[in-house]
Amino acid sequence: MLYFAHMKYENPELAGGVEDEKNQEVAEAVLVMERIRRLMEITRDPVVCKGAEAFLRTVVNAGISGADLGMGVGEVLSWSAHAAKLIAIKFEISLLNTTPDVPFWVNILSEAGEVPTLGTASTHSLASILQLIPDKKRMGTGVEKVKKIWRGRDQAVHTPEVTAALETFAK
Repeated sequence: MLYFAHMKYENPELAGGVEDEKNQEVAEAVLVMERIRRLMEITRDPVVCKGAEAFLRTVVNAGISGADLGMGVGEVLSWSAHAAKLIAIKFEISLLNTTPDVPFWVNILSEAGEVPTLGTASTHSLASILQLIPDKKRMGTGVEKVKKIWRGRDQAVHTPEVTAALETFAK
């Protein structure tokens, strides 16, 4: 039995909807195909991809900032992120850059705080917070786009071809 078996597909073009078992199976198949199509549309949408990239960047930056609270490992991760930023800029590999909207000099100058605190200050958090400001908007826009795609009435379900097929099975 399909996950969506408990749902009844109601087609507004048909008077009574789908009631018998065979028609319900056809309606379930249409519903599953529609959900798969929506998922594919979500994964291909550039706004959603930018929001997902911003979310992943935020998670990585939070991890680096958290690790930067301790001495040793945090500095390695923080300086690795700075090196990755240089590589990303030079070779135009955007996924390596954890702070694309923050100038490189901010990243380097923030590391000066490591000296007086003996490495216990989370200096990467400054760049992370500055990056979070534009990423928050990207993530919100991405989430709204996902909601719009997922909740939107699909035109494919109510095309004349699908309606005619459902009417044929309803007879």
